[in-house]
Parts: sequence; C-alpha cells; structure tokens
Amino acid sequence: DHYAFMLDRLREDGCRRLRAFAVDGRGKFTTWLVVVARRLCVDHHRQVYGRPQGPSGSPSVDHLARRNLVDLMAGEVDWDRMGDGRTPSPDANLLREERRSALDAVVG
Repeated sequence: DHYAFMLDRLREDGCRRLRAFAVDGRGKFTTWLVVVARRLCVDHHRQVYGRPQGPSGSPSVDHLARRNLVDLMAGEVDWDRMGDGRTPSPDANLLREERRSALDAVVG
C-alpha cells in the first residue's frame, strides 16, 4: 500500500516531485529519492492511522486500538464466498478421508 501510494504521489502533476530535484553537486538523485520516498510513506501511514497523540509522540492505547481496527478491516470481505457453517469445507473432507485411510491401514 505504501509503495502504491508513493508511486501515485510521484506521478501526480506530471511528476512534479521528480522534476524538483536539482543537480547541484550536493547530493545524488538516489539519496534524494530515498528521503522523498520515506516522507511519502510517513504521509501514507499518517493518512491511514492518524498521528500518535501520546506524550512525546509515542502512540496512545486508543491510537494502537484504532490501528489494529484499521488493519483488521482493511480487506474487503466477500460474504458470498463465506461458508454458512453447515457444509463442511473441502479441506475438512480431505482430512476425513486421510484419517479414514490411515485408520484402515492400521486396522488392516
């Protein structure tokens, strides 16, 4: 997610950020790009989770709880693909057959 966010931000406004680099001998492009990428990742992190509100920038309990909730709800759930609990899953059938085969081999 951070990577996709970073690429989107680098591409916006006709790659304005990338063209902002000035070749003046003070630093290499790769070093500059690492700094810009890190700042963009921090921006994305703050956009998703917010800023920590605890003392001296440490995350509070509420912030950690919010972060966990965001992580848990980040993926879309396809409810149509979820089982209803009454039909056994394919791996349950396979496991039952493997156990039956092993039991038959031991008893035989």
